[in-house]
Amino acid sequence: MAKKRMKKENKIIAVFLAGSILLGGAGIGTATNWGQSTSSQNATVLTTSSSSSSKTTTALTTAQYSTVATAVSSMPTTAKEGADTSTSEDTKVDLTEGSYTITKAGTYYFTGSNDDAQIIVKAADDAEVTIYLNGVQLTSKSGPAIDIQSADKVKISTVTDSVSIVSDTSNTDSKAAIYSKVDVNFKGEGTLVALGNSNNAIQSSDDLEFKSGTVYAKTTMNDAIKGKDSIQIEGGMVVAIAADKGLNSDQDNGNAEKSYIKQTDGELYIQAGGEGASAATIDLQGGKSYLESGDDAWNASSKVLTPKFLMSGGTTTYHAGGDGIDSNGTLSVTGGTINANMNSTGDNEPIDTDSLTKFENVTFTAGGTNNAFPESDSQSYVLVGAVNAGDTVTVKDSSGNVVGTFTATEAQSNFIVSNSSITSGQTYSVTVGSGTSTDVTAGTGATIGMGNMGGGMGPGGR
Repeated sequence: MAKKRMKKENKIIAVFLAGSILLGGAGIGTATNWGQSTSSQNATVLTTSSSSSSKTTTALTTAQYSTVATAVSSMPTTAKEGADTSTSEDTKVDLTEGSYTITKAGTYYFTGSNDDAQIIVKAADDAEVTIYLNGVQLTSKSGPAIDIQSADKVKISTVTDSVSIVSDTSNTDSKAAIYSKVDVNFKGEGTLVALGNSNNAIQSSDDLEFKSGTVYAKTTMNDAIKGKDSIQIEGGMVVAIAADKGLNSDQDNGNAEKSYIKQTDGELYIQAGGEGASAATIDLQGGKSYLESGDDAWNASSKVLTPKFLMSGGTTTYHAGGDGIDSNGTLSVTGGTINANMNSTGDNEPIDTDSLTKFENVTFTAGGTNNAFPESDSQSYVLVGAVNAGDTVTVKDSSGNVVGTFTATEAQSNFIVSNSSITSGQTYSVTVGSGTSTDVTAGTGATIGMGNMGGGMGPGGR
C-alpha cells in the first residue's frame, strides 16, 4: 500500500461523507475486511497452498463490482480450436508430442494438449518470432509453459474463435506461466488464458504490448501482469486477476523512459487483492478501464524516478479499498472520465497526489466512504444526495440548460459530480433519476464535513 502522507494545501481537499457503499443490495466492508468471506459480503476466498515456506499466499476475493465480476466470470476453462489458418510457410507443431524449442526466426503454429511440456524460445538476438496458438492446452511442471529466453521480439497470436490455456504449477520456481526476457506483443482474434500457480501469470523483463484479441492473466500468488520496462494496452480486452497487483511495471533503474503503464485503446479489467496497477508513470490516453482493488486502484510510485499520473482521454472506473488514484509525485488530468467508488477508510481519497499539476476538462464522479475534489481553479463540483446504480444525475444551469449528465456506476449514499461546465458559486438544478429537482450551489476544492453539507442536496433532494 502506498504510504500515507500529511495533507498539504495543494493536495486533494477531502469531502468526508457518511454512509457505506451498497452494491447489489449488500453492504461492502472496509479494506481491512478484504479477503474475508462473510454472508453479508457474499464473497468467496480463493487460496492456494505452496510446498515452499518462502512463498507468501494472498487471499483473493471474487469480484463484487459487477462490471469486473462479469469479465472475471467470463474466463474460459477449456481450450477450443478455431479453423486451421496455418500456411505452407508456417512450422506446424503438435504439442501432444512434447516440448518444442524455437531456435530461429519464423512463424510457428501450435495445436494440441499436454500436461507436462513447454514452448521454449532460444533464438538469436536479432530474430523475430511469431507464435500462433490454436486450441492449445498446455501445463508445465518444470517452469513457464511459454519460456522466452532469447530473441529480438516475440509475437503471440491467437487464432480466430480459438481458446488456448497455458499454466505452470505450484511446485516449481517458475516466474510466470508466460515468461520472457524480451519484448512480447499479444494479438489475434482469439482468447489466451495464462494461469500463474507459482508466481505471476505473465511477465517480461522488457515491454509487454497488448494489441488485439482477449487475454486473461490470473494468479493466486502474486501479480497478474508484470512488465519491468512497460505494459501497453493498445486494443483488445485484457483481464487481470491477481492476489497482489493486477498490472506492475517496476524497473527502478533510473531510466525515465521505462517503468510505465500506458493505455491508448481497448478494454482493461482488473481484480486485485493489492493495488490495481502500479508503475513510475501511468498514462491513460484512451480506452476503458475497470478496476476493483484491495488497495489503491492506480498507484504511481518509484524508488528512483519522479512518479507521474497522466490522463488525457478514455474512461477509468474503479472500486478501491485504498486511494483511487494515488501519485507519490505529480498528477495531471486534462481530459477523459473518472468514476471513483471508494470502499476504504477515511484517510483514503478518490484522488491523492503530492503535487497537482492540472485537473481540467474531465468528467468526474465519486461516491463512497470518502469523496474528494481536487483543488482546481478551472473546474468545480456539485455534491448530490443518494443514488442507485444506473441513476442518471442531470445538472442544469439557472437558464435551464443542461450542463452535464452523469451516470452512477454503483449505489452510493452520497455522490459528487463535476465537469468543465460547472462553475463555482453558481446555482444549479440537480435531478437524480426521475425524482424532483433540487437547487445546489457548486463549489471548488472546499472541505465539506459531515453535518456541514454545503453545496449538496438535502434529504429531500430526490
